[in-house]
Amino acid sequence: MLWLLLALASIETDLGGRRERAIFVLSLLGLLSTRGFFIQEQWLHHEARVRELIAVSPQIKKGSSILVVRKTPIEFSRRQTLMQQVMTTDSDRYDWHLANLFVIERDAFTPSIFTGMNLLRVQEQYRDRNQALAKPITTEIFMDPRWLSTTRFNYQGKAKNIYWGRWPERFDYVLLLNDRWDRNPYPKSLTKIHQGSFFELYQVVSQSLLRYR
Repeated sequence: MLWLLLALASIETDLGGRRERAIFVLSLLGLLSTRGFFIQEQWLHHEARVRELIAVSPQIKKGSSILVVRKTPIEFSRRQTLMQQVMTTDSDRYDWHLANLFVIERDAFTPSIFTGMNLLRVQEQYRDRNQALAKPITTEIFMDPRWLSTTRFNYQGKAKNIYWGRWPERFDYVLLLNDRWDRNPYPKSLTKIHQGSFFELYQVVSQSLLRYR
């Protein structure tokens, strides 16, 4: 919007008579009002989501680790491998950090707390799940049983650590954002404790991995 206003200010226009000038001003005001309404609507929508998550926070034990899973974005091509999806940025990223509210409310840990390279040192008990530039995994990745038995994968010929590997042993809760599972994918390890308007919260109740191999 700022670039549009600057562009309009730099254009020399001959609007002719009073009628043309009035139409131009009304059109500009209409554009600004529409944009302002859209921003306000999005802000209120986001604020409602924040309030809903904060209301759930008492159900999470203090100091817990939370694995965040998000809906597989539509723009991810079916030809992409799961690891290419992990390394791809998508349009749902503005919701990535909603889980960080639990860091404030419940002293919880989630790998996506950092937006860039880590400048802080996390406590010893969380370091095996701490990863620079971490972002939530997709439902498709979470459903893949191969990650139940490893914490490393090869990407473009290089071995990388994955924070979600062996998740039943390393996380206390799973927060599903912008998606719903028709059935519990790991009923022996997960118990749903809350169904929200845009999320589902599961508690890890069993650390056994052998049942899914």
